[in-house]
Amino acid sequence: MVSLSGRPLQYRALLGRMGTLLEHRGPDDTGTIDCEHAALGAERLRIVDRRVRANQPFAPPSRASWLVCNGEIYNAAALRARFRQYPYRSRCDVEPLVPLLCAEGPSGLDAADGMFALAWWSPASRTLLLARDRAGEKPLFYTERSGELWFASEIQALLIHPVSRQALAIGKYLAAVGLNLVAVALTLVVLMKVLRAEKLQALDVPLGLGLAEA
Repeated sequence: MVSLSGRPLQYRALLGRMGTLLEHRGPDDTGTIDCEHAALGAERLRIVDRRVRANQPFAPPSRASWLVCNGEIYNAAALRARFRQYPYRSRCDVEPLVPLLCAEGPSGLDAADGMFALAWWSPASRTLLLARDRAGEKPLFYTERSGELWFASEIQALLIHPVSRQALAIGKYLAAVGLNLVAVALTLVVLMKVLRAEKLQALDVPLGLGLAEA
């Protein structure tokens, strides 16, 4: 979750509940990072490098940016060799994306071969990158509610937002009186968006402004 207004996050405490709803995707460990205007979390399924040091989020030594990624990077070894001077803390296939993004920004993901959905947050520039692999194998949903941008691998993690719950309550009422199409539109179109495959979306989040897609 990221603040779009520059104000403190209103529902920061719900990050843990979001993770709980996604534990089935990564039952082995949980990692979070809490910044001034953002909070990121990752539920981990340990496959490559099962050590705790391979838990996400990942950051460069400067901690100038933070990465969470769901998926597998097939050419991780080649990327690791390309950035061999970087002080890796693990053998995780996701970690080479950190020096890649730090060096080349969003365009660097053209060199990443794999299935992935990721979020990369840079606090100093207040820039958030959300990206999926070109084939769209890994899901990524996002919603803009109450001056905050929330994103997750599954919709149910977004539906715990209080505004989403209020809209769902309205949708259930409309469905009860026979307006099913309105209810579906309300819950799926207005509240949630899926990040399209074959497109990188750089979501620039400057203080005091809304959401801009590139």
